[in-house]
Amino acid sequence: MKRSYASALIPLVMLAGSATAQLTVNTSQSPADLVQNVLLGGGVSVSNITFNGMPANTPNFQAASFNGAGSNVGLSAGVLLATGDCGVAIGPNNNSGATAPDGGVGGGGDNDLAALAGGTVFDAAVLEFDFVPSGGQIAFDFVFASEEYLEYVGAGFNDRFGFFLSGPGINGPYSNNSVNIALVPGTSTPVAIDNVNNLSYPAYYVDNGDGWTEPYYSGAQYIQFDGFTTPITASHEVQCGQTYHIKLAVADAGDPVLDSGVFLEAGAFASPVPVLTLNDVSVPCMTEATVNLGVTGGTEPYDVTWTQNGSTVGTGMSLTVTADGTTTYQVSVTDGCGGAVTGDVQVTTIAPQVTVPATLDIACGDEGALQMNLGPNGSAGLTLTWSANGSVVGNAENINVPPPAQPTWYVASVSDACGGSASDSTLVSSTVPPISITVSPDVIMPCDGTGATISVTGVSGGTGAIGYVWTSNGTQVGNAQDLAVGPEQAQYTVTVTDDCGATATSTVSITAQTYPDIVISTTGNATVACPGQTASASVSGVSGGTGNYTGQVWTDPDGATVTTDNSFTAVVNGDQTYTVTVTDHCGHTGTAQVTLAVEYHTPLAVHLPDAAVCENGSRELIAQATGGAGGYTYAWSGFPDVDSAVTVSPTEPETYFVTVTDACGITASDNALVTIEHPVSTIVAESIGYDDFAFSTNSLPGAVQYAWEFGDGHTSTDARPQHAYSEMQVTTVTVHTWTANGCPATDTIVLTPGAQLFFPNAFTPDGDGINDFFGATGLNLDEFEMLIFNRWGEQIAAITGPGAVWDGRVNGTRAPDGVYVYSFRAAGNRLQEIKGTGHVTLLGDLGAAE
Repeated sequence: MKRSYASALIPLVMLAGSATAQLTVNTSQSPADLVQNVLLGGGVSVSNITFNGMPANTPNFQAASFNGAGSNVGLSAGVLLATGDCGVAIGPNNNSGATAPDGGVGGGGDNDLAALAGGTVFDAAVLEFDFVPSGGQIAFDFVFASEEYLEYVGAGFNDRFGFFLSGPGINGPYSNNSVNIALVPGTSTPVAIDNVNNLSYPAYYVDNGDGWTEPYYSGAQYIQFDGFTTPITASHEVQCGQTYHIKLAVADAGDPVLDSGVFLEAGAFASPVPVLTLNDVSVPCMTEATVNLGVTGGTEPYDVTWTQNGSTVGTGMSLTVTADGTTTYQVSVTDGCGGAVTGDVQVTTIAPQVTVPATLDIACGDEGALQMNLGPNGSAGLTLTWSANGSVVGNAENINVPPPAQPTWYVASVSDACGGSASDSTLVSSTVPPISITVSPDVIMPCDGTGATISVTGVSGGTGAIGYVWTSNGTQVGNAQDLAVGPEQAQYTVTVTDDCGATATSTVSITAQTYPDIVISTTGNATVACPGQTASASVSGVSGGTGNYTGQVWTDPDGATVTTDNSFTAVVNGDQTYTVTVTDHCGHTGTAQVTLAVEYHTPLAVHLPDAAVCENGSRELIAQATGGAGGYTYAWSGFPDVDSAVTVSPTEPETYFVTVTDACGITASDNALVTIEHPVSTIVAESIGYDDFAFSTNSLPGAVQYAWEFGDGHTSTDARPQHAYSEMQVTTVTVHTWTANGCPATDTIVLTPGAQLFFPNAFTPDGDGINDFFGATGLNLDEFEMLIFNRWGEQIAAITGPGAVWDGRVNGTRAPDGVYVYSFRAAGNRLQEIKGTGHVTLLGDLGAAE
């Protein structure tokens, strides 16, 4: 069948670090020891162990134990059978065609594996033995791995393995009427390279690299084989106590190179025995308890015996007993194949339960009720006791108790006939009914007040007669409901007591009346433009105090009285603060201040910045005055009768002068240098892809406006545009720039295309002039080297230089059809040196061309 291939761009491979964990392999044990000491699990006895048809008492490098805990093989330990030296499995995967020893073992095949493969097999590793199962099934887990993955899937190198089981009840197509139990789960399909891979049953396949690729190439935790299966279970029904034979075999198919192996899990070759399910039981004292037995695995029917302290107490799948304390019972189960298992179960009594409320509060003159909460089993079969202060006070579930003089602990205790007991306690206390009072509101005493009467205005709660005690500063001042007090500021406390000793307390305060501050409103501060001018101030309103004002006076900064009138006028030569004071009839005073000031001006200044003009151009100069008293006038040297702006047209650098005068006659001056601007711009082009560029300019002075022409009809006004060329040729790029002053500049550059590199993935050197050579297809390459290897890793050709090719010959003789590996190094225009590897397929008959 003729296959078609597409060319592909070879990517640059990134390398990754390696881990420290690794598969370990040990070939020191004989195959017989590996079966007895490593492979076997429970429920199986073996005999007549052979390896490759010979006694299995001598170590062989095709059979080994392994520890996979530090690797990605998927099994923690077990037995490895391989078509070569088992050490070939140790990682990392740094060989695309690992074979040990080189060229294969030179061993023979196996008829059953040949039947599976549909052709000749080589270097077989065949482990066989007889076994007797104790259960109705045999099962074990395995992983199949091979160097033939994935390159030779479907290519006739379908390395095979099988687990061939024969014996009573089995009639299969293989030797000794055996069947192959190494199958894809849930199917009758044998596990093999062509059957389990990335396309067929991919859920059971693990890709492990190709001997070239990271992280598998340097990660020691990866095994050497290019691919392997997930752990799969091989199983088959058997008859317990009967003798069966199994052959575990693996071999190369098609040729004796690129090894394969099968990993068998340690302790997994087993026949299941019965498994018991028992749950402990708890019931109330002296009641019946039923223990139920669950059995899984093994072979029915099950023979069940229950014992207690060596005596048989029952048979069958359940046991019913009377609970008295804690008792342990033993159960033994024997299945139909003689597999036996034992277990223990405990029957315990549920301890008595009792709870009581944490506290009980009894009102004065009442009785309180105490009640036990005995849980779901009630009081049946229980002895009940209430005690307080060490003495028994009752034997019923519920009792009544009087209010105690002091808080007292009551203990509830229960016990049963099985010796179980429980207790709980509650704190009993007595509550006196509360009493509360209301009193007169606090008194605010005016300044001319003479006194007041305060009272307890209401009493709620309490028992019997009520007594009153008034105190102030710790001294009793009265014992009646009402109390007469003077105008002095003070706090009075009243305590009310009833016949049960309940008390209530409250306070009444006598405080002096407060008045709002006197607030004076004025016409406010006044400012004159210049020293020597006059200003006035007046009182415009007064509030606060008692409202009855008896005096008003203005004073100057030295405290001298200016006037007692409502307003005044003064000459202002600097900042001066005047104070007005108002007094009410109680002597409360308030003040306000007015400041008469000369207006402050920031220093007069004028700013005239330097500027630039284009050649043969002109521009406007603008003087900016700040500070001073305003009302500015401007005087320019050489420019009569102008204001703040003039237009200049210098032909060489020139300095211009200006003087500004404010309304107060203060002056300030500045000057500006006007220069001639000659802008220059240079294009900077940066490659951001084979035909993609980022552009910018180096402009002096800096540019603020841009016009780009990319040579392919496209333009841009960005300062830093990016542009992608389609099928780029040699191209001229132009930029026009303008400075902030509008002065122009222009620059151009020439761009050339970048280098590219492609490889075909097949060629047919048959001399027909079509696809006769293999090499790189490139553009603008400066350097190129390539080495070519056969499937055994031998270098067979080397080519150097852009355009160099391989004609499919080795030392003048055609190379066989097949897949070849190559490595390369290349560099070119805007392409830094790259290295890589790939595969190419040689097709076609060269016989006519030799």
